[in-house]
Amino acid sequence: MIIGSVMGDAIADVFGMEWVVYTDENGSDFAIAHPEKTVFAFPQDMLVKRFEEGEPINISELFFSTIETLTSVFEKAANKE
Repeated sequence: MIIGSVMGDAIADVFGMEWVVYTDENGSDFAIAHPEKTVFAFPQDMLVKRFEEGEPINISELFFSTIETLTSVFEKAANKE
């Protein structure tokens, strides 16, 4: 989904993240990752899952809630260091 890529680029710009291919026992997928912390986000999947489940998709709301969530994750990680 192109819009997932655009949203991922915008989120990555906020936090200095970069696109990677994330691989685990279930396969590979595109993710954005923080270069110094083990934090991954899957913006394309966020949209695809909502679309497949028939949920209304508000890109702005999803973008800002993801920013809020990642901010919290990074703050918690910084407090553990």
